Amino acid sequence: MAISQRQFEVMVGLANRHAKTGPYDLAADQRVLLRATRLGRRGQYGIAATMLEALPIHSPLRPSVLDLKAKILAQQGRFLEAEACWREALALAPNHEGFRQALAAIAEERRYPFWLRIVVAAAVSAVTCVVLLLVAVGILRWAGWIGR
Repeated sequence: MAISQRQFEVMVGLANRHAKTGPYDLAADQRVLLRATRLGRRGQYGIAATMLEALPIHSPLRPSVLDLKAKILAQQGRFLEAEACWREALALAPNHEGFRQALAAIAEERRYPFWLRIVVAAAVSAVTCVVLLLVAVGILRWAGWIGR
């Protein structure tokens, strides 16, 4: 669900390199982001989202904040809002491949409607069951366990 430890460390490193002097404490922001990440991994999305909202908009950690927020939203099925967060994060960090992959995954998810994916999965399951049943009957007949 949430960012991996390696991704978090990369984003923190990026934030440290691009940190601007400002009225906020970057270390405190990092601690809040790490705590929100842990809460998100445990499924406590509401608390994690509230913590993310408290972080400053102009923080160098903003791409990481938006990424975590998008992942939380996606876990809740709020894909349009998640997509908006990832688009904003990509605008702030245009070379971040993870944001591009997330947007591509959402686009792929939208390619086919949900009901169509359910119908196709059900049809494939039904055909598989029929084939397996016919194979089982054929084997039982071959073995002589059922009449011809």
